[in-house]
Amino acid sequence: MTPSELWLTLQSLGVELSLNADGGLHVEAPAGVLTPALRHELCEHKPEIMALLSRRVGIAPEAVAAIKEIEPVALSLGWTEAQL
Repeated sequence: MTPSELWLTLQSLGVELSLNADGGLHVEAPAGVLTPALRHELCEHKPEIMALLSRRVGIAPEAVAAIKEIEPVALSLGWTEAQL
């Protein structure tokens, strides 16, 4: 199965695929839909599926990789935000 075929199959089964804020793959599926065979296919084609998703939302694959490397930064509140 190609990555595109897998994506279409998963969509037809009600599986939602998206990219996390940290660049990881998020899979949301109805109970019992992801069989061991589909899980295996998803693992096999994960990089390609992530690339398809990044193109769909307009994020370049290089940006997805760069997002994973960003260190969280603690930000302080301004005076206005602190008053809320």
